[in-house]
Amino acid sequence: MKNKKTIYVLLPIVLFIWGLLIYQFFSYTSPEPTIPDLQPNLINKLEKMGQIDTFTIDINYRDPFLGKLYKKPSEKIVNTSIQNKNREPEGILWPVIKYKGIVTDTKEKTKVFLIVISGKNCLMRIGQTQEEITLKGGNKKEVQLKYKHFTDTFLLNE
Repeated sequence: MKNKKTIYVLLPIVLFIWGLLIYQFFSYTSPEPTIPDLQPNLINKLEKMGQIDTFTIDINYRDPFLGKLYKKPSEKIVNTSIQNKNREPEGILWPVIKYKGIVTDTKEKTKVFLIVISGKNCLMRIGQTQEEITLKGGNKKEVQLKYKHFTDTFLLNE
């Protein structure tokens, strides 16, 4: 008889605990997501903050290794009278140029490059000129071309 009494007492307790676990599991997987409204809280916090507090870091302290104070690097003065030779004047427009790659083996001394100039395929070696464009040099990734005394680098277009 003692065993039946314990079963009658413990069985409802076990069923109650399992019921709670199943209820919590299904309540978390409900199809209606609850999204809290954070916008009013954010606006209230921004209004309370008012002006944003700023700070600066003072880096004028002694260097622990050298024993000297930190010196700010002096600003370099740029000479504005120096002119760049490769700078294009506004009146010169380059034709449409696309570099397509090297046609010959890269190990050979004379390399032949495939360059499309204004829609026209041109096979050029270093030093050759076609349509006023001279090939100055290049490799499998880029070429240097000269047009009306101005040099520019063109990258590989695939």
